[in-house]
Amino acid sequence: MANMKQSIPGLSNMSLELQRVLIPMKQNIEIITGTAIGMKPLDQLAGTATLSDAINKINEIIVRLNQSGQ
Repeated sequence: MANMKQSIPGLSNMSLELQRVLIPMKQNIEIITGTAIGMKPLDQLAGTATLSDAINKINEIIVRLNQSGQ
């Protein structure tokens, strides 16, 4: 069984100055971890994955990490 990661709590009860900094950070972390609404989690590769499968998976990770989404 996989360990569940802690979620990031809501920021609505914080000052606007703090929200302005923390909300974009929260959104980026949720995108990277696949917990943002509408984000599909990255699937693990099978033990029988080919080099082509590995390259495709690495490219999928790069797209998620890049700001441009490319």
